[in-house]
Amino acid sequence: MYYINGVMANVLAHGYKLH
Repeated sequence: MYYINGVMANVLAHGYKLH
């Protein structure tokens, strides 16, 4: 479940700006 943690952080940081 470490992968999800990294992806979530990336999405929250980058994805949030995209949305």
